[in-house]
Amino acid sequence: TAPSNVTTRCPFDIIVITSPDAAAARAVRNLILSSCGQFPSNYLGHHNDDNNDDSNILQSSDGTIFISSCDSFGARLGSGGGTIAALAEADDAFQNWDRVMQNICQEDKQSSTPTVLICHAGGESSRCPTQIALGKAWTSLPVVQREKNMSRSYFTTKVSNPTSLLIATLNRLFADVPSGSVVVAASDVLLSFDGGTKINFGVTEEERRSNNRRVFGLAVPAPLETAKNHGVFVLESAANAMRCNNNDEELDWTIQPTFRVLQKPSVDEMKSATNPECTFNRTNVNGSAELMAWIDTGVITFLPEAADTLRELSRTLLKPCTRRGLDDMYRGETSDKGKRDNKRQKVQTIEEFAQITAPKVCLYSDILHAMRTSSATPAPSGSDVLSLLHNALCDTELYTCAIANGGFLHLGTTGELLDFLTIGTPRAEHDSMQQRICSVGKSIGLTHQADSYLTGFTTDSKHTSTVINTKIDTRGLGSAIGEGSVVEHCELDCTDACVVIGDRCLVSGLRRRIKGPSLRIPSGLCLQLLPLTSDHENFVCLCFGVDDCIKGTPDSLFGLNLKRVLEVSGLNESDLWDDSIPVSKRMIWNAKTNPIVCEDAERKLDYSFLNWINALIEVCRSESTSQSESELTSEALVGLKQWKESHRMSISQLRQRVDSASETSFRSSITARNHTLTTTKPVTLGNVVVASAPARIDLSGGWSDTPPISFEHGGAVACLAVMVEGKRPLRAQCRMVKGTASILLRTESRRLGDEELESSSEVLVQTLADLADLRDPLAECSLLKCALVYLGLVKLDELYVDPSQSIQPYLHRFCQLDASDADIGLEIVSCSLLPTGSGMGSSSILGGCVLSAVARCIGNSSFENREQLVHGVLMLEQLLTTGGGWQDQIGGLVGGLKLGTSEGNVFPLRTKVKSIKLSPSVIAELNQRLVLAFTGKPRLAKNILQNVLRRWALRGEDIVTTVKQLVSGASAAIASLEEGDLNGLGHCMSEYWRQKKIMAGEGSGAEPDFVKVVLEHLTSKGDIVGGTLCGAGGGGFLAMLAAEGKTAVDIKASIETTAIDEVNLFSWHSCTVDNNGLIVNV
Repeated sequence: TAPSNVTTRCPFDIIVITSPDAAAARAVRNLILSSCGQFPSNYLGHHNDDNNDDSNILQSSDGTIFISSCDSFGARLGSGGGTIAALAEADDAFQNWDRVMQNICQEDKQSSTPTVLICHAGGESSRCPTQIALGKAWTSLPVVQREKNMSRSYFTTKVSNPTSLLIATLNRLFADVPSGSVVVAASDVLLSFDGGTKINFGVTEEERRSNNRRVFGLAVPAPLETAKNHGVFVLESAANAMRCNNNDEELDWTIQPTFRVLQKPSVDEMKSATNPECTFNRTNVNGSAELMAWIDTGVITFLPEAADTLRELSRTLLKPCTRRGLDDMYRGETSDKGKRDNKRQKVQTIEEFAQITAPKVCLYSDILHAMRTSSATPAPSGSDVLSLLHNALCDTELYTCAIANGGFLHLGTTGELLDFLTIGTPRAEHDSMQQRICSVGKSIGLTHQADSYLTGFTTDSKHTSTVINTKIDTRGLGSAIGEGSVVEHCELDCTDACVVIGDRCLVSGLRRRIKGPSLRIPSGLCLQLLPLTSDHENFVCLCFGVDDCIKGTPDSLFGLNLKRVLEVSGLNESDLWDDSIPVSKRMIWNAKTNPIVCEDAERKLDYSFLNWINALIEVCRSESTSQSESELTSEALVGLKQWKESHRMSISQLRQRVDSASETSFRSSITARNHTLTTTKPVTLGNVVVASAPARIDLSGGWSDTPPISFEHGGAVACLAVMVEGKRPLRAQCRMVKGTASILLRTESRRLGDEELESSSEVLVQTLADLADLRDPLAECSLLKCALVYLGLVKLDELYVDPSQSIQPYLHRFCQLDASDADIGLEIVSCSLLPTGSGMGSSSILGGCVLSAVARCIGNSSFENREQLVHGVLMLEQLLTTGGGWQDQIGGLVGGLKLGTSEGNVFPLRTKVKSIKLSPSVIAELNQRLVLAFTGKPRLAKNILQNVLRRWALRGEDIVTTVKQLVSGASAAIASLEEGDLNGLGHCMSEYWRQKKIMAGEGSGAEPDFVKVVLEHLTSKGDIVGGTLCGAGGGGFLAMLAAEGKTAVDIKASIETTAIDEVNLFSWHSCTVDNNGLIVNV
């Protein structure tokens, strides 16, 4: 039941989105482009005539104007003053931008006064510091939305935010708002209404004219515990408003005169209000009555005549709130120095002038309270701004639009945000309080994951964690995300580290590589990394307890009792607060608890200061501690010393130091697939795309290509592409077929000699459920399923939203089909002529064939570059969970002899391939002397891989030395072949086999006993000059280099003279160099 994302005509000519300051407003511009509408690729950005660098104006494809703005010249205007400033800016843009006028003055927009929506982003997010960079209005929310393609709908996941959701909601709710109206909304809240709810502003022309003089606030029912923290509308008949009976027609909304407005009333105040009553009963999900009140949602609508009053105020009384007004006043002041008083003589800049001159006006407590309600007409006296404001607005009537089915949620604190993101999804169990959270979550389509790619993690069994816009690849054993935790906007290279995130954590913005073997974030902690202005190498690391009171008496720090923290750590208050801050003013808000962290020479970030916080939490959360247990360990004390000596900032300092634009850019750069897909024209219906490739023999250097070794040390592998029995043994084909809107997947294993079918599996994909087991390597056609997801058929996190969803709309988009192709399907077949467990790179090379064939068929040209294809196979195997390095795909997809390399300590991984051209005589001799035998025993690469990675993690001297020898051995093998020295190559192969056995360790099974005997026999008889099992070992193909003058026939005959029973299982095959690599034909 995800909400629809079908475009609704925007009733607003101009949408102004305000931010706390100019830096945030500039950063928000990109967020508007990415989430608030459809913008042409060559959108027009324009600054207004006043050269306002704080405002960005953008025009969407439907002609709606978006303005990203902030309070004029850095003044703090309040929500009312900010509304006046935003309205003046919108009107100026409407009048002065000719290109805008040409686009929006259409038949249905006759008024010379624009219809304006103003979305206020709120303040500095002091109670929810993780949103301080961009404001709570841009909180990241993972949502599922229903898209339409042709006549069919399908689900898609995306990262949304309260602002874009609010705009979409208000577009529907105010679809019939009279032209010239002004709607003001707080965009740091979430609203929910039934999809069909739309406010009627009058049926007859007379009704509309009468209503045009009104202002009304939008109200929804809320429990008193929620209402006490917000504004509350008292109606003449609160209970009748719940029934929403308007003119004998049952509606889900009603407009009533407002009796009065209460600002943050206590529960007792609401309960005691009579004549009329403020509260009313509503049956909750448990079937019992619950006291409710009509809460102010922050949405205030000024219909045209009332909006004209606002516009008049922007030109007169409240002109000092506007940018133009402040600029005019400043110019007047500076041009007549003789009239300035002493205070004004000190003003140096227009920003200082604005802060002194601009009035601070609240929309809710000043402007709304100045209006006439049914209980009273304001009659203030005086000449101050607020008194004059009352005089200007006292004839304006305030009404309330009460929507009975509406929902309201304000994410005020970090804890409230965390609860919403983890409880508000359909997979959690709910009590009555949580049900209200879930109803809002359901209305926006909240889900638990969007645009994220995680490998190596164990998530909580209850699936209550949420991951947003994150890419983390960890190979460290024990990496896990705890229950009720949120991970967002992280891009970490953790191939050499373990990452453990506790329960109910909020982790945001972590990036780069981690210094040290692990990153452990204790339960209940918030950890966020943010870039600082003017220094892109430095970051501030926010660290506080999820439930710490940020602005209030500091009872806790890191989620622990503050007194206990000071006692155990030995810190005193002067370590946390400057002496200039009075004790009564000390809060977590102004405590210096957030260290600045810098990259080292290897671009790693050091989070080791967390060691002492982890130890501190362990001590403080212990129910009973002895004196010795109450002390921090020596390791923790080192972390504490590092933390004390670091430059630290308070949360209050961040707003001016955080680089909001850089953070926005970083978040936008994170992609789940780490590759860009480009499209061309698909192949013609009926044509078949066939991709084929040789196998590969690794000559030296294997294991150095496997993460994390390749990341930490760098890798080099010498490998050779070979045909077996004169055939390219790995193939895939793809074609579009008529008569079915489904995908047929088929894998085949055929005999090498006569290509007789030995086994096959087949899957018909008709719904998303048919792809659900793609990450199980043992599932049928799992490689083909992963290839479809990797290529973009459907996002991984969309698969499980509605498994019964038809594959057809996804298929049409994937294949670039149009409406006339309703019965077009796809057929994909992969085929291997090599036995399972060959050790010749068949699965990786076959993955490259599948990607190439499917991509070419559907018109995806991303893999025409071999480097992109090699990287694509690496990502494909991560998706399949089989892991592995890069040598297999380089070995078979690139023809001939080559040296593949990857540089250590570089992320993301980048491979280079150097092809080596051999002389015809060397190739001829190699073809004659290269002997290939299948041992009859499949290799066991996965078990051996685990052994190797464990041994590498321990960094034993033998392993470190061997990895160095593997890398140097690859170059030695290449040099031998370049010189035509095949005996030298044989020596390299034998050395390579010795190194592979060291990497796997004793008892690993890398070298079966019979293989050892065979190699020793052939070497002692002088039949071969070298040999190695292909790949990881344990079985598969045995590659040998015959001695000069010897052939495969001689080798076979020599082995048959031994008494080794397993030799009877050997099959012998010709092996020749293939210089072509992957070939794709249509």
